[in-house]
Amino acid sequence: LSMLAVSDLGLSLTSLPTMLRTFVFNATEISPNACFAQEFFIHGFTDMESSVLLVMSFDRFLAIHNPLRYSSILTNTRVAKLCLVLFIKSMLLMLPFPFTLKSLTYCKK
Repeated sequence: LSMLAVSDLGLSLTSLPTMLRTFVFNATEISPNACFAQEFFIHGFTDMESSVLLVMSFDRFLAIHNPLRYSSILTNTRVAKLCLVLFIKSMLLMLPFPFTLKSLTYCKK
């Protein structure tokens, strides 16, 4: 549950600087690098959130299917390793996109 809260918090904090700059300073433009960084973190945290929901459903399935072996199968270290692997997978999955998008040209005559 804490991983879900962290991913929601990260998702909210990712777009917060852009919204504050737009509403407070009336700056409607964003630099390409800031846009790519925001895209990376928004999609990374979204992927992490869906991965956490998948693990939560597996956790409930295991608790219903094998209630007597539940605590021996899902130990604290195994859950921590699973969360770390999901975090790394989410960030590595989104890593190539900003570099690929940076090589393209946008709105040039």
